[in-house]
Amino acid sequence: MAPDWVFEIAYGVLGLLGCWQFDQAVKKWAVLISHRTWPKAIAKLRGGSRVAYTESRTLVEDPYDNIDRNYYHSVDAGPFFSFATTRYYYPQLRFTYDHQGTEVATDNLAPHNRHAFYFGRESVAAIVDHYSNLRTFPVRYYPPRPGHVFMGYRHFPWVWTPIQTLLGLFLMLNFSITVETVLTHFGIEEPQIADRVISIYIIPLLALGYAICRILAARAPRHAG
Repeated sequence: MAPDWVFEIAYGVLGLLGCWQFDQAVKKWAVLISHRTWPKAIAKLRGGSRVAYTESRTLVEDPYDNIDRNYYHSVDAGPFFSFATTRYYYPQLRFTYDHQGTEVATDNLAPHNRHAFYFGRESVAAIVDHYSNLRTFPVRYYPPRPGHVFMGYRHFPWVWTPIQTLLGLFLMLNFSITVETVLTHFGIEEPQIADRVISIYIIPLLALGYAICRILAARAPRHAG
């Protein structure tokens, strides 16, 4: 059986992963909640907008199975291991808008504008074609960083963001167990409230405070036009 310190390190790594996941989720929520304070602008698509994709490879047992090609892009049979390559498509929209007489060039690749990945290329091509046929479309931009825009509710990752939030909180709360154990090893007894170690309360409060600060920081300055 592995020594206790191995589990403590593992919990610590998971805690850091939870902090990172929670941070990414909070940034998305901050934009969603604060974007109404951002000024509006009229954007137009520019050259270079296209269907983009990312790939991941996974081991498969039988490369000769009947595989749905809408999901798997390719299957490579090797001498020892076989791999299936999954291709995830997404629309890459490049557009410009006028900001105080200056043309700002940006895109939809910020995490809060990435609604989802798609397994079928046709569905993404339809999105790119839709915007190509529009003469203009509205966006909101963050005045201190004009390239930071929000494209609208339909582009927000409604499924992944709540999952990311709960996953981050779960991993951070598990990390609180490690805090108590590590302090015990150093002979430090963590204070308790209602028979619970104080880190059980401090970590969620810190997470809540951080989320509130991020949301307030994402609001447009009052003097913004």
